[in-house]
Amino acid sequence: MVRSLADLRSRRWFAAGDMRGFAHRQRIQQMGLRREDVLERPIVAIINTWSDLSPCHAHLRERAEAIKRGVLLAGGMPFELPAMSLGEVMVKPTTMLYRNFLAMEVEELLRSLPVDGVVLLAGCDKTTPGTVMGAISMDLPTLFCPAGGMLSDRYLKPGEPSRAVGAGTHTRMFWDEYQAGAIGAEEWIRLESRLGALVKVVLPLAAPGLFTAGILAFVNAWDEFLLALSLNASASMRTVPVGITLYQGEFAFPWPIISAALVVAIVPVAVLVALFQERVVGGLTQGGLKG
Repeated sequence: MVRSLADLRSRRWFAAGDMRGFAHRQRIQQMGLRREDVLERPIVAIINTWSDLSPCHAHLRERAEAIKRGVLLAGGMPFELPAMSLGEVMVKPTTMLYRNFLAMEVEELLRSLPVDGVVLLAGCDKTTPGTVMGAISMDLPTLFCPAGGMLSDRYLKPGEPSRAVGAGTHTRMFWDEYQAGAIGAEEWIRLESRLGALVKVVLPLAAPGLFTAGILAFVNAWDEFLLALSLNASASMRTVPVGITLYQGEFAFPWPIISAALVVAIVPVAVLVALFQERVVGGLTQGGLKG
């Protein structure tokens, strides 16, 4: 449903003719913005889980700047809002303790501030569901922008061909070799830099988290509605929710066909969860106890 500027919730803050409306507009202009920036544009929040101590999210500050430019070009007014950063690799005893806190923080940030839509910047198996749950609770137009996968590096062991290595995939394997004496102390130290040259830090036993984050990111993309509806001009590129919404007969809605399409839409997600259920549960509880 297309809304006019008068219908946006941010008007409650900026369009009021009372003293509070005056104060809101005056404070915005104190920051160097124009009155028109908040009166003639929808306000788009950018929830950013960036942190210097979260390797999975360390690049999100730069990505937020790119998103701001995109929002401005699209006619919106972007405001970046920091949220709790939950990088499993550094948080003790586990980020699982804080996932729901993040969901509540995102919900209350959006509820308490003049926001009409939101872009979520998150990337791991805790920040992905945490930010999405908070945005869903607020029922605002939402785009989820995943942080992306970690890059691998190359490792050359004497007498063996060069191979790609990743922090999450190979840490346990190299640890077992180190424990067995197949890798010496100097080589172990060198491996730290090889596994972390592009990801900054070794992420022990990350496979469960990677599976979980991947499935959650897939669900977000598979169920995408707003972005698919507004940017995809070709009918062949529509996501399933958009296709089902736009599908109708000449004189009536074909409910049996729509119901069948809904079942088909659920199948890939159900299959993924069934195949990787053990890894998903492991990812959500990863790091239950750290030293």
